[in-house]
Amino acid sequence: MFDIDPCDEILFLEKEIDASDVFRKDCKLLAIEHLLGENDLLKTGTKLTLDEKKALNLNPRMKFTKEFLDILTDSAINSGYPKGLVWDIRTKARVKHRITSTINQAKSCAFVTELKFFSSCNADRDCSWCISQHDIVFSTNVGSEEILRRINENCTCDPITRSVIFWAQ
Repeated sequence: MFDIDPCDEILFLEKEIDASDVFRKDCKLLAIEHLLGENDLLKTGTKLTLDEKKALNLNPRMKFTKEFLDILTDSAINSGYPKGLVWDIRTKARVKHRITSTINQAKSCAFVTELKFFSSCNADRDCSWCISQHDIVFSTNVGSEEILRRINENCTCDPITRSVIFWAQ
C-alpha cells in the first residue's frame, strides 16, 4: 500500500484539538503526544486514588493519572467520561486523515477517476445520512475538503462516520 506521512495525522489532530473543548490550550503538544502514543499519560505518572476519583465523579474502576487530568479542561473532566472524549478526538482525526489520504492517493493514479462512499449500513450505528450515501460514486475531482465538509455538515454518527471511501473500478 502507500506510505502515509505521520506528520499529516498531526495536522488532523491539531484541528480536532482546536475545535474541541477537551484539552487545555496550553497543553496541546502534550495532548498530541498522548494521542499518538508517544507519551501515554494514562500509563505513566501518578495514579489517582479511589477517593480522588470519587471526588471528581470519575469511574472508580478506571485508571486515571494526575498528568492525564492536567491536560484536560474542567468541562472534559466533569463530563464523567474524559477518556471517551479523548478517544473521540483521536478517532475523528484518524478517520479524516484516512479519507483525505485515500482521495489524494486516488488523484495521483491516472487510472482512478471515481471513488465510492461505502457505509456499513448498520442502522444501529450508522446515521441515516451515511446509509443514504452508501454506494454513491463521485469523481476524484471532488476534493477531500469537500467530502469532509459534507460529512461534518450531515453525519450524526458518534463520534464520526464509520463509512470508508474506496476506489471505484
